[in-house]
Amino acid sequence: MAQSSPPLGFRLVVTPQQLSWFSDSQQIAFIYNETEGDKNNLYVINRDGSGLTKLTNDKDLNPGTPVWQPQ
Repeated sequence: MAQSSPPLGFRLVVTPQQLSWFSDSQQIAFIYNETEGDKNNLYVINRDGSGLTKLTNDKDLNPGTPVWQPQ
């Protein structure tokens, strides 16, 4: 899993249907389309904005609304 930091001044805008809080409210899974016309990708980020991790590659699949599964 590739972990990256958002660029300076980065602001992510997603709709509520595209995100899901983890049960401890410390992480958010969300769907984001980086390039118009490409497939969506699934990401996870910590509540404080650190630890942005891209979980899919737009060539893999086109994820829908994320849902956390019980551990």
